[in-house]
Amino acid sequence: MDYQYTEHTNVQSYSNHSVIPDHVLSNPSRFPIVVGDFAYVRLTRGKWAIIDKSSVIAVESIGIWYANRGPSGEWYALRGDRGSRYTRMHRLVFETTNGPIPSGMEIDHIHGTNINPILLDNRLSNMRLATHRQNTQNTSDQRVGKTSSRYPGVSWYTRVGNWISHIQIQGKVYHLGSYGSEEDAATVYQIALKLFEQYDIFPTEVSDLSPVSFSMKLGLTEDEIGEIVDSAWIGVYNRNH
Repeated sequence: MDYQYTEHTNVQSYSNHSVIPDHVLSNPSRFPIVVGDFAYVRLTRGKWAIIDKSSVIAVESIGIWYANRGPSGEWYALRGDRGSRYTRMHRLVFETTNGPIPSGMEIDHIHGTNINPILLDNRLSNMRLATHRQNTQNTSDQRVGKTSSRYPGVSWYTRVGNWISHIQIQGKVYHLGSYGSEEDAATVYQIALKLFEQYDIFPTEVSDLSPVSFSMKLGLTEDEIGEIVDSAWIGVYNRNH
């Protein structure tokens, strides 16, 4: 099977079910509690995970799931016995449906692992295959201004009344300018991300992120320029619909 790192296209499924129903919270069971097409799984440390209904059999076969805080500050659900390797819930869920994760690839949580402070999102709609660089890039840009925009790398700047675009590469934040619309700021971020991922071009290496500027740097044809810009717009559109 061929795998490809793709933009997320189902924002609605991410935003739904972010509030855990009262009857679920009061249920002491460690087994998944099905609500519609999804199920909630009680973890340790007062945390919960939401999964697809189709993942229930695989997840409930493990037993107790533990909440573990990762180096990025986000929480993960895992299970492991003494002397054995840990089983991570998101990997189990993904591989149960899609088969083994290809060598050199990782599971990227598109919107991060946590919907809110107590709920982890391990639904298939929140997962995609990615390289290590793509995965860490997505995690970094969700942490920078993540509470003010639906898009990674975008935040609202109250003082000037504009949307600010920024990207974090190898631990350094690059500011990409301010824009009147959230979508414009997100598109500039997508262009900067594609230039870095495809050509190893840092934002400081071009005078600006207009097609004319980076085409001079890269020597691209009009078709190649159009492909980068179009794919950036498509990525923004898909996150919004």
